[in-house]
Amino acid sequence: MDDLEIIVDCQEGRLTEFTVLYEKYLRKIYNYIYFRTCFKETAEDICSQTFIKALENINKFNPKKGNFNSWLYAIARNLIIDHFRALKHTEDIHSFWDLPSSENIAISVNNKFTIQEVKKYLEKLKPEQKEIVLLRIWDGMSFREIADLTSKTEENCKVIFFRSMKFLRSNVEFLLFLILLKSNFKI
Repeated sequence: MDDLEIIVDCQEGRLTEFTVLYEKYLRKIYNYIYFRTCFKETAEDICSQTFIKALENINKFNPKKGNFNSWLYAIARNLIIDHFRALKHTEDIHSFWDLPSSENIAISVNNKFTIQEVKKYLEKLKPEQKEIVLLRIWDGMSFREIADLTSKTEENCKVIFFRSMKFLRSNVEFLLFLILLKSNFKI
């Protein structure tokens, strides 16, 4: 059963089918949010809000405007923006060390520092460039999906991505950048 069939079932009132979509996209959406917030609890909260909002608005989903994957990422993206607007970029340093006992602290701290290193390199890009690079490399989205999410053309996304990568290659230790970005984070 593909996403569209499940969505039609949900739109016809069989909301239990949404579980299939939830299980399919949970890890991707969580990682997308976590990389942008760097806090486990924040990522969990926004991820939950994303799926709740998607379920509440499943009747508004229109496959003619894009695929479900892009729609879900757009919801998550808007919730992240709302989160940072409300927070006004203040972070509590103590929450960095607030790790559950079941989590491997060394891996969590190492992942957080690695993510911070990657972010430092990405800060050299304009916000639009950074978003497209992250969506393409970190989130593994196609240029079509990125175009749907950012309201740009597919060609424009490709141009922005390739120019951004060229800039990064010439301005940062690119090999280190790729190693950090491609690391298999256990988030």
